[in-house]
Amino acid sequence: MKTKQIILILLLVTTILAICYWVFLNNKYIESKGDINYYKSIDDAMSGNDNLAIGVLPANRIYKITEDYDAKHYMVYKVETKSGDGGWIVKGEYKIIKR
Repeated sequence: MKTKQIILILLLVTTILAICYWVFLNNKYIESKGDINYYKSIDDAMSGNDNLAIGVLPANRIYKITEDYDAKHYMVYKVETKSGDGGWIVKGEYKIIKR
């Protein structure tokens, strides 16, 4: 085989593996250790104002992370409940788990 063909095959295999990882192994969840306020937007969550919270995630439950945002000094997570509710969280007692 020519060098270009080998490089193309390696690139294709690497791309397929990356897609498989993203689809099947990148499931992250939050396990709440205490009640956690959640907010409608990232800006509301990062404001630090508890009055902007739209709800509370009860303790001792697991919630799926649907998005995350790296705010340099901390992470902001968008979580979803089984009923479809949820929002952005930035602080609280929780642990990130992968399944």
